[in-house]
Amino acid sequence: MQRLFENGLELAFLGGFSGSVFIDHLDKGEPTKYKIGEKLVARIVTVDSASQAITLSLLPNLVKL
Repeated sequence: MQRLFENGLELAFLGGFSGSVFIDHLDKGEPTKYKIGEKLVARIVTVDSASQAITLSLLPNLVKL
């Protein structure tokens, strides 16, 4: 995990990309239950090429797909 926000997290991955995990896609429920530097397994949910925004999920049912 790279940064902690009130409504989610920012994750860095693949050596240069970053994406957001919003609170409704957190496995532990609250952003404060995660620690900066913690290694997580996530699934890409959406990619907006126009704004270069990537949305990720930590929900087990989506990560396992």
